[in-house]
Amino acid sequence: MPEVKRNRPAEMLALFRRLATKLRAWALPSYFVILAAFLSLCYFVFGTYGLWPYRIESDGKYYYQYLVSGYYDRDFDFTNNYQAPRYEWMHLAIDHYNFLEQRGPVTGRPTNLFTIGPAILWLPFFLLGQLVAVSLNAVGAHIDINPWGLFFQYTVMYSAVVYTLLTLYLLFHLLRSHFADRIAVYATWVLLFATNLFYYTIFEPSMSHVYDLCTYVVFLFLYLIGLRSPRLNIYFGLALAGALHVLVRTQNMATIVLFSIALVVSRLLSHQGLPSARIVATYGVTLLLGLLPIPLLNEYLYGHPFVIPQGTDFLHWSDPRILEVLFSGRNGLFSHHPALLLGLIGFVLFLYWIIKTRDRTQAIFFCAMFAAFMFQLYINSSVADWWGGNSFGQRRLISSFPLFAFGLAFLIQRLHASHPRLNAWAIVVSTVTGLYLTYIHVFP
Repeated sequence: MPEVKRNRPAEMLALFRRLATKLRAWALPSYFVILAAFLSLCYFVFGTYGLWPYRIESDGKYYYQYLVSGYYDRDFDFTNNYQAPRYEWMHLAIDHYNFLEQRGPVTGRPTNLFTIGPAILWLPFFLLGQLVAVSLNAVGAHIDINPWGLFFQYTVMYSAVVYTLLTLYLLFHLLRSHFADRIAVYATWVLLFATNLFYYTIFEPSMSHVYDLCTYVVFLFLYLIGLRSPRLNIYFGLALAGALHVLVRTQNMATIVLFSIALVVSRLLSHQGLPSARIVATYGVTLLLGLLPIPLLNEYLYGHPFVIPQGTDFLHWSDPRILEVLFSGRNGLFSHHPALLLGLIGFVLFLYWIIKTRDRTQAIFFCAMFAAFMFQLYINSSVADWWGGNSFGQRRLISSFPLFAFGLAFLIQRLHASHPRLNAWAIVVSTVTGLYLTYIHVFP
């Protein structure tokens, strides 16, 4: 038989392609593993603001009170909880806002201006920590099981790392529906390190903002699945995610109502029709039941189901400080984290491209995302302390980060296609800048 000539260059090229495919398949999950290891290391090495050696501080102490009082006292009368003695290593008292003296005129119970949502998300970690502590103490360990002790502070607040990783993973999957995997990785990386997300994951994990973002991303993820495949379990999960998003921050009600309307409009315009009455009823009933803690807690603490706990002077609807919120040197959204301004520009271009493709379903989804951002901007510009107190950037707008992620991905993709080296340098510079801004905030 004649010898068959082998095309060695073609074979080598095919081999390299197979190796590259395997390498990409390995690198993608390893990215999140490395990210998990890095965030965990930072979490256990660094403390809270100012590197104080514990995890629950500032507003976080009041979010945490719902978990402590609900678990140990089976009520939400915080009278005894606010009187808990602080450890000597704590820089502020447990009730440093003195809510014990600010009682509801109807009920006489101490107020709590913060929400129950974070406590619900912390509960699985608290129960797991309780199980571990009791088990270890049974075999001779001496773990402090005081809920304010270091063991529970570090185990419960580690949830911020877990929820941030979940957020980035789901956001990556949302991005990869429009961009290459590499671009989605770059965008999530920049979003983590060039903004204040890294800070609120590591240094102030007891604040509500990581959980605000996570519940929103879970809602968006399930929304798109429910849009394509209206199954009962998906809409049940969507309603739970929406309810949790509102329980974390009450102002998110505007976002959930907006997307609920967008869901109906999208299905009608795509000629899919509404889901079955059973699915719609499940979504509506689950959402309403999930929101019940808000009026019930208001009734319990203040004697009325619908109140503004901060008082009527807290919101100034006719005088929103929008430009200050965006550009002020006092925690401005873009002045503190310029990468977000690029993300907004990129999102506008991306939205224009989506609309040009005449994909109505996607256009409605991203228009709803933009409208939700504008609602959140208006609400947070109308509060009395629009700068957010001792905030690092505009922390109250962290839930809007999916919008900026899509915008960043759009710009990164365009820049990577034409100037890959410049793109790499831009990612490095934005990362270093974001970490430096975090450093000077932790050490003012």
